[in-house]
Amino acid sequence: MNAFIDGEADAYAKRNARGPEIEPWFKGLLQTIDFHSVVDLGCGVAEHRLVVAHSVSGCRTLGVEAASGEDHVTPRQTMLFGRDIETFDIPECDLVMFSYILHWLPEAHEVLQRAMKVSKYILINDFFPDDPIDNPYAHCEGVVTRKRRYGMYCADAGWVRHIAVSYRYHNNPDDEPCQCEIWRKP
Repeated sequence: MNAFIDGEADAYAKRNARGPEIEPWFKGLLQTIDFHSVVDLGCGVAEHRLVVAHSVSGCRTLGVEAASGEDHVTPRQTMLFGRDIETFDIPECDLVMFSYILHWLPEAHEVLQRAMKVSKYILINDFFPDDPIDNPYAHCEGVVTRKRRYGMYCADAGWVRHIAVSYRYHNNPDDEPCQCEIWRKP
């Protein structure tokens, strides 16, 4: 496991216990595709995006999170905590979601390749810099975040960008550019 997964994931989860606010356009993006099963890798402890996905399609959801916690299963969803996102065996599904997790993973390209083998759609919601950026992470020495346009890996594999929304991190016009994209299998 990498340094983020090894311990910083728990510290991050404590600092962000409420989870992110869901952007008002997120539900609309999901309404543009037909899906019946979702895997959210790096879903966070608040599970907000899984709730939105379920509200759109009524699908059963699987959330996989690096932070520690107690696994639980309900009729609507399964939550698995303390998992290594880079090595998790992604089950076959219609949609795999990555929201602000790929920049933590040194092997993000390989994780995306595995996801493309088992799904019809990939949702990537992350930073969207003009040029690749490697940043030392302020909260944990030795951890680097790798900000990239991760959708390029989908494009390189022949996937088609279905829809995208650009915005600024924390909805602050002076903050970093971000993008949420849905890619579909050709």
